Amino acid sequence: MLRQQLRDHEGTTCAIEFKPPKRPTLCEWVCKSWSKLSVSTILNGFRRAHILALLPAQEQQQEVQRLPDESSFIDQELRLIVDTVSNILSDDELSFSDKESDSDAVNISL
Repeated sequence: MLRQQLRDHEGTTCAIEFKPPKRPTLCEWVCKSWSKLSVSTILNGFRRAHILALLPAQEQQQEVQRLPDESSFIDQELRLIVDTVSNILSDDELSFSDKESDSDAVNISL
């Protein structure tokens, strides 16, 4: 884009006025450039700019605990629900009657 503007300006005597790139074009340039760099190059650049704290040496780093993936978490939650629901007695098992009596009361002490 800038080179094209320079080529278009060649042979003229007036001052050149560059037009800034549009945001999507700029983002594309950044993405292409970063994808060509190694992770260590990017990290070292951030370290030199004091944006990233120094990391311990590779052998001193502790293994980072990985979070469980979403499907295993959902499976675990569903199993807990099934276990809880299966422990609940049905109305038939509770033998409810339409009449209430004092013997149905439950004493709760705190």
